[in-house]
Amino acid sequence: MSARTFDPQDAIHFDLQEGAVATRAGTKLVVLSAEAVGAFIGAVGAQGGVGILRTLGDTLGAEALASLGKDAADAPFSEVLDHVAGWLRVGGWGKLGIERWADALVVEFVSTTVNARAAERLLEGLFCRVSGRDVACAHVQGSRFLILDPTVATVVRARARDGMRLGEIVAMLEPIE
Repeated sequence: MSARTFDPQDAIHFDLQEGAVATRAGTKLVVLSAEAVGAFIGAVGAQGGVGILRTLGDTLGAEALASLGKDAADAPFSEVLDHVAGWLRVGGWGKLGIERWADALVVEFVSTTVNARAAERLLEGLFCRVSGRDVACAHVQGSRFLILDPTVATVVRARARDGMRLGEIVAMLEPIE
């Protein structure tokens, strides 16, 4: 079976007569400016913002899976990544790339819409949905984030804040069995 690449055409439908916006899978949307999203997240506080961003990430993950047309476990990794990155781009959230560093999954995420802390939560929701597992996302350096087990996320974030470089952080993590 051939790979199904992300097709942005008709990913979002505008019904001007009804004043409605939805994804091709039927998820209702509201078009907001990046400034309005930032102000809203700031107004609801840190904890409320975390929930909102994880929910947004979950929604993007669901759309990526819908456009993929099959379970992520049944698709080549590159195909899943294509759909995930496509929905982040279509939604205006940013540009995504993935690298493997030994057993570590490193996400390169460049966004002009959200800061690194907000991006962690957005990516957590997205990768939890796509993987079907509880995962955490830790901003490590620049535009790089690690997708990892939630039990080590706090330690990884602390090491990154202390100036530990990505390679050093990856080296300290135990291999996945």
